[in-house]
Amino acid sequence: MSAAALGIALFLSACAGQPAPGSTAPPSERPQPSESPSAAPIEAAPSARLAAGCDELVPPALLVPVFAEELSLRPIGFDHSSNGPVAVSLLQLGSVNCVWANDQTLQPWESASVKGYRGVHLTVVPEGEAPWLAYAETYSGGQEVPFAHSENALGPRCVAEIESCFFQALVGAAWVDLTITGVGAADTSNDDELVELITPLTDALVQTLSAEPEAPPRWTVPTTVLPLPADCTDFLSDAQAEEFAAAGPLSVGVFWDGPRVGQFNHGMNETGAQRCHLNMADSDSGIGYFDYLPGGGWGFDALHEGWKAAGTITADTVPGLRAGDAAVIRCGVPEEACTADIRFGGNWIQLNLTAYLPDQFMYPEGVDIRVGRDNIADFAAAIVANLNGAVS
Repeated sequence: MSAAALGIALFLSACAGQPAPGSTAPPSERPQPSESPSAAPIEAAPSARLAAGCDELVPPALLVPVFAEELSLRPIGFDHSSNGPVAVSLLQLGSVNCVWANDQTLQPWESASVKGYRGVHLTVVPEGEAPWLAYAETYSGGQEVPFAHSENALGPRCVAEIESCFFQALVGAAWVDLTITGVGAADTSNDDELVELITPLTDALVQTLSAEPEAPPRWTVPTTVLPLPADCTDFLSDAQAEEFAAAGPLSVGVFWDGPRVGQFNHGMNETGAQRCHLNMADSDSGIGYFDYLPGGGWGFDALHEGWKAAGTITADTVPGLRAGDAAVIRCGVPEEACTADIRFGGNWIQLNLTAYLPDQFMYPEGVDIRVGRDNIADFAAAIVANLNGAVS
C-alpha cells in the first residue's frame, strides 16, 4: 500500500462523509449540548466526560507553527464529525469533539490542497480501551517501527502528498483520534518533516490526557424517550422509497463493506444509532440514506439555531408530527443534497437525499436521483407516519 493510500485509509476508517458543513461561530459561541435547565430532574442532554476542553487538549499556541494562518474553534455541526445523529452518537457517550479550521469549507470529495482548507479534527472517547484494541489490531498493519508515545499509538504519521497527518492512540482510558489537514505543502515538504512539525502538538495532547481523572458516569437516555423500531424498513419501506424516487428496485437497509471498528462504529454500537441506505437492490449505488439516534433529540435541539442561521431551511414542519416533536427540511442549490431532520419522541432521525456530485461518485444507471431529492417532504412524511404507527 502506498503512503498516500495508507493515509487516506486511516482517515476514512475513523470517520465517514456527511453533508456540507453548517454555519460557523466564534469560539466563545460554540454551542454546548450539555447545558440544560438546572431545575430538570434529569440531565436533558449529555455533557463531555473529560475535564480538559478543546483549547487545553490542543493549545492554540501550538497550532501557530503548524499553519501559516489562524484557525478558529468551530461550533458543533460545522463538519461531518458532528452534524448528524450517527456522528453525535459519540457526543452522547460523553466524548469531546473539537474542530479548528480556517474560513474555507471542504467537501468529502475535495482536496485540501486545491481548496486551501486548513483544519484540525480531534475526537477523544472516554472508556475507549476495548474498542481501541479492536481498531488498532485492524489498522496497525504489522507496523514494526515503534512510535514515539507508546505501543498503544498509531502515529503521528504524515503523508505529504495529501498534506495531512494522523494520530490515533489510547492514553489512559481515552481513545484519541486526531487528523490534521492542509499542513505543509506537497511540493516542499516530506513525511518526516511534517511529523517533526506536529510532534509538539501530539506530545502536549498526550501529556494533558495522561493527567485526566477517572471519567464520570455516562449520560442516561431519559425514560420518557419513545422506543424506535429495530429495522430500517420500519422507518421507510422499499415500496415507499421506490414510489417517491420514481426508481427501482430499491432496498432500504444497512450496507457496510468495511471493518466494523473505529470511533464511528463504536458510537453506533454503544448508543443504538444506525445508518440505513437507500440503495439499488441490484448494485452498490443509491440515492441517499437516513441516520437515527435513540435519545438523540438533544442533538436536533443543539443544531437547530445553526440551521436557521445558515438560511437553508425550506420547510419547518412535516405532516403528522406529534405534539412536542419538530422537523425541518434543508436544501441548498439544485445540485446539492436535501436533508430532513426529525425530532420524534426524544429521538433524532436525519434523512439525506443526494443530487449529482462530481463524476467520481457512482449513481444508479438510468435513474434521475434528483426526483428523490425533490420529493424529500414525501419521504419525511412517510417516516413520521411509520413511526407514529410503530408507537401507537
